[in-house]
Amino acid sequence: MKLVFVLVVLLNGKPIQEESHWEDLDRCLLFAMKLRTQHVADQRHGEFHKSPVETYCLPKRVDPTTVEVYT
Repeated sequence: MKLVFVLVVLLNGKPIQEESHWEDLDRCLLFAMKLRTQHVADQRHGEFHKSPVETYCLPKRVDPTTVEVYT
């Protein structure tokens, strides 16, 4: 078993069922941030538009022979 980080993605508060497994927490967080901030409008004229995408990374033990782990 290997400790990896699972990228969890929620769209409008509902989890996306597909998981991606990352060897490195920093890489997981990088992709989490990119997903969360894509197509978010800048704050203009006092308006702020919240992204419908929420993301975070969780530690998880997996068998690397049966699960694809990204580097």
